[in-house]
Amino acid sequence: MVCEHPRRDHGRVTRKPIATPAGSGAAPQPVDERAARTAHGALALWALLFAAPHLYWAFGGRGGLGAESGAADAALGTTWFSAYNWGVTVASVLGALLCGWLALRPRTHVPGWRRVLQVTAVLLLVRGAIGLLSLLLLVPDGPMPPYLLVAVEPWFVIGGLLCAHAARTAGPARAGRRPRPSTDTG
Repeated sequence: MVCEHPRRDHGRVTRKPIATPAGSGAAPQPVDERAARTAHGALALWALLFAAPHLYWAFGGRGGLGAESGAADAALGTTWFSAYNWGVTVASVLGALLCGWLALRPRTHVPGWRRVLQVTAVLLLVRGAIGLLSLLLLVPDGPMPPYLLVAVEPWFVIGGLLCAHAARTAGPARAGRRPRPSTDTG
């Protein structure tokens, strides 16, 4: 089977077919372009929307925090939390740009991108599950949490699911691993 990787030729990006070595048992599977475009496009949109409240908080915004705004004011006023929000904003925008670029070029292979998406998916899903569980445990005992928290917690789960789906569609997948070349000369 043949998969395509980009290569430079006279200043233009072209697609060069690369065949898998014979007998390796690691035939690349073709890229489902439509699924890759959809997954990376949706993830780019999610990342931009995820960056928006962090940018708002980085600039000192306090809206949507409800009755807990006093505790949030203390956290949002600290230097480390501002740096955290700027970091999340920059990382989200860079991720959105890369995902948008990959949505436009679904056959482009970025080494390590699948693993980054898989790790990110796990982190977002765990964070979302913990947040949703804490909301479920808080609601019966006390007042309703601020609407921003109710909206944010599922957002992590959605991001994790989108990352997992994008990882499945990222670049050519190998059906198996290549065997190591034999070093035995005898």
